[in-house]
Amino acid sequence: ITQVAMNNLVEWMVENEGPVVPLSSPKAKAVRFCEGSVVKIGCTWKEVISKSRKRRIIDARKCVSHYLTDLGWTTVAIGKVLNLHYSSIVHHKQSFKLLHEVDSEFRHIWALFSEK
Repeated sequence: ITQVAMNNLVEWMVENEGPVVPLSSPKAKAVRFCEGSVVKIGCTWKEVISKSRKRRIIDARKCVSHYLTDLGWTTVAIGKVLNLHYSSIVHHKQSFKLLHEVDSEFRHIWALFSEK
């Protein structure tokens, strides 16, 4: 079974089981990693899932979106985690690529976010 198929299966199980997710699930581990990583770049998870439009919080959302996309998450699933519409996630993914190419400060933010 491929990683994407496994993630889709886990996603389906989570949606059908309700909000209770075992802490050992891959989805829960990914979200916990993101919660810890946004703190490293100067945000709280509560800020990230809020409606704030401050630059540092938007950058944190872009990092979370990119990280979860690399793990095979769908834009809809990422949107549910971040409390955003899936089209916002598509925009975050596109702008992440551009910012990562041209903005050295954003590359530094991503390096802090993504370090284990």
